[in-house]
Amino acid sequence: MGSHNEKTNIEVARLLVGIFGKPETDIKFVKDRPGNDLRYAVDYSKIKRDFGWEPQINFEEGIKDKVDWFKHHTDWWGRRR
Repeated sequence: MGSHNEKTNIEVARLLVGIFGKPETDIKFVKDRPGNDLRYAVDYSKIKRDFGWEPQINFEEGIKDKVDWFKHHTDWWGRRR
């Protein structure tokens, strides 16, 4: 899903509550922990250089696809321990 764009934590949280059809008021802010990520940025330059790979979909589409997969495959993840 890397596509040379950065997302802050709040941007990712807003995207996820939107995908789940929940209000932004469901986002809860907690105290930062040591080493907490302030943003997410995926750099695919090495795989592009070594293998010619580039992302085919953007971040928003990719994260929605992942959430949809997990929603429809609870048999795969729901009972694991």
